[in-house]
Amino acid sequence: MKIVFYIMLLAAGMVFPVQAQREASREVYRGEVSVRQNKAEYVNNKLVLDFDISLCGLSIGRYQSLVLMPMLRFGRDSLIMPPVIVNGANKQKMYERAVELKGEEEAREAAYAVVKNDPRYIQEVSYKKTLPYRPWMSKAELVLIGELENYQGEAIQTFINVLTKELDLQIKKQPAARKATRAAADTRSESDAFGGRLKFE
Repeated sequence: MKIVFYIMLLAAGMVFPVQAQREASREVYRGEVSVRQNKAEYVNNKLVLDFDISLCGLSIGRYQSLVLMPMLRFGRDSLIMPPVIVNGANKQKMYERAVELKGEEEAREAAYAVVKNDPRYIQEVSYKKTLPYRPWMSKAELVLIGELENYQGEAIQTFINVLTKELDLQIKKQPAARKATRAAADTRSESDAFGGRLKFE
């Protein structure tokens, strides 16, 4: 079952370098980010996450970037996953020049994906990540952090939205080795039943 979380973003409006950015930070722009869960499982001591991030009507300025960072958090423990970076027109041109000079992987640095903002359309980023499992993750919150950055890469607005208060991960022991004589259909059934699922409420 796919579950959708909606995040309403309020941030700085028109964007220009330095002083103009400070003045623009008093304004408000509209936009929405939604996160749709496709799969979230505990499998073979790994946490497997698969979700889609949809962007709708974001009015990111030409010299700005919106950095979206999924995070797991429980008490003092936390893990921030690679961000999705949504660039304004000029910031995207800078990125594209860096790709030509350095190659895409190096230009992207630690980002999961880099996209150019286009508020006319709904843009979707498929996010798939496999993480080493830690016991605290079973009770962790799934959080989406958004940082609006200026031309120099400095954060001028920060948004934090808790997508779910607790992952509610059900951990099961790995089933004993199956006999080779078992039918393939039975093998698929056992495999599908193994591990817990993250349930988002």
